[in-house]
Amino acid sequence: MFHIQTVALPQKCLSHQSISNHTKEWTPPIQKHFDPFTNDLTCVSIRTRLLLGDTFLDLHQRFRPEDVKCETVCSEIAERQGISKEAVSLFALWIVGKDLEIQIRPRANLLQVAEDWPQLVVKYTHYPQAVDPDHMFNRYWLIFRREASVCKKAEREVILRDYVALKMLFGEAKRNIITGRYPCTVKDAVNLAALQLQASIGNYDPMRCPSGYIS
Repeated sequence: MFHIQTVALPQKCLSHQSISNHTKEWTPPIQKHFDPFTNDLTCVSIRTRLLLGDTFLDLHQRFRPEDVKCETVCSEIAERQGISKEAVSLFALWIVGKDLEIQIRPRANLLQVAEDWPQLVVKYTHYPQAVDPDHMFNRYWLIFRREASVCKKAEREVILRDYVALKMLFGEAKRNIITGRYPCTVKDAVNLAALQLQASIGNYDPMRCPSGYIS
């Protein structure tokens, strides 16, 4: 598949019960809209998720059918969020399912990616049920997050000049640590928690922060 980068991260398998409960709220992130009279495809709506630490933000956009390339969507997101052109290279669009995550190539057509998704789920997760496009295993999200191949040196150089990119990458890293996606020792977790408290609350004040203030 020419439009998929070779970055696939298997995730922990969820029980059937947890999947069915979660997917009740799911709607396809990529939806086609047709002219009611001619039945021609008029536009495509795309919902992209941004990770913001303890929460997330879903962006809703509409594109002409010929403009649904991954790089176009990423550029629109960056412009809307105020990310500089230099910092856009730190991010990528990912298609994420219950047990599979794949980074999408910049020039990929997202309509084709969505169409090929069930085949990719079958190939990499070995769920034969995923052959059915409507099966719950084929539920997916589009997530705008860190580009997998960006080196730390380049990341540091860019985020020093782009506060929005720094804030988004911080929120993503925080979420990954809290959810256990990033391996973290207890010592590192305590240090990170202390830094977060310092940034949020400031210096310790026994009058303002008595015992039990943080629980």
